[in-house]
Amino acid sequence: MSAQEPTWPQNADEWRLAIHGAVGVTPEEGDRLFRTGELPRQRLLDWLAAAYGPERGYHPDFVPALTRNVDGLLRWAYGGGPEPFWPGHDEDW
Repeated sequence: MSAQEPTWPQNADEWRLAIHGAVGVTPEEGDRLFRTGELPRQRLLDWLAAAYGPERGYHPDFVPALTRNVDGLLRWAYGGGPEPFWPGHDEDW
């Protein structure tokens, strides 16, 4: 059996569903929490670090890029913005 390549959500819908699972909320509650600014950010950041860290086969820059662009990721996932510009900061795009 060969090692599987790391995978991650590929579009905004997949990210939104993954975020809901990670922070333990229903899609409806996740939408409400995002829109009111109450989505549990630290829980989300902890999940990103645990799920996509280099020890799980991901590039060492992946979690820093996700963390650096978490606001853009959330806006994209919830339909309020474009896909984040992963190599740098969202503001640089």
